Amino acid sequence: APTIKPTPIPTNESTDAPTIKPTLSPTNELTDAPTTEPIDSTLTLPLQDIGNNGSPSELFPLGQCQGDCDNDGECEAGLICAQRGNYEPVLGCTGHETHKTNDYCYGRPHENYLWSVGNDGVPANSFPMNACEGDCDDDSDCAGDLECFKRGIRSHEPVPGCEGRGSGGEDYCYDPSL
Repeated sequence: APTIKPTPIPTNESTDAPTIKPTLSPTNELTDAPTTEPIDSTLTLPLQDIGNNGSPSELFPLGQCQGDCDNDGECEAGLICAQRGNYEPVLGCTGHETHKTNDYCYGRPHENYLWSVGNDGVPANSFPMNACEGDCDDDSDCAGDLECFKRGIRSHEPVPGCEGRGSGGEDYCYDPSL
């Protein structure tokens, strides 16, 4: 019978259940379920560790796939800091298997990808928001005929016409004609 906890030393015995932790490198073995977020390999850059805690200062703000960032403010405008704890992939970047907990800046891969640009009218230049942008509170936060798609607290409900999961519980502008 499979065990819940991984063994401390790898074995050659197979089990009926997947392991809890992902492998550190790709394998040729098929799985029963796809990954939750496919990453377009044509849009990727290698992860780079170039600074930490704002030092050296001349390298901050950090660019796409650069780290180690501690918050969005350490990333260039339009990028956010991907907080990681266990080799998680960084959208649009390659090499996630080399640094377990380093955090990296990343950007929106395309305009139909859910992206948080503001909240409660701040920053003012983000309003009205375009399709697949959030966090909207009502239709007036959205440009033109777009409407605010309301999602539940901590929900990652799909938004029509948009890709990605977005931030849990955030609401996004969308085109209701889709």
